[in-house]
Amino acid sequence: MTDLAYTGFRFTWDRPDASAPKGMAQVQCLVIARALSDARRILEDTVTGSSRGLQLVKSGPDVLQAAKAAGLNEDEGGVQ
Repeated sequence: MTDLAYTGFRFTWDRPDASAPKGMAQVQCLVIARALSDARRILEDTVTGSSRGLQLVKSGPDVLQAAKAAGLNEDEGGVQ
């Protein structure tokens, strides 16, 4: 079986922020992973503390390029 290629995933996530409208700020997150389930796990482990509320916005090679341009490596995620 061939390993899956890496791709980019873009998520949004709402977090509490007293200075934001309605008390919530929307955060953009980028991840480089092989599968959606891996991307969610990476964000849960490194950024949000929970996959609850994560919404996938887009995935694919153009998101992968954006994530690499942001300095992310394979199996990494970060807030944009």
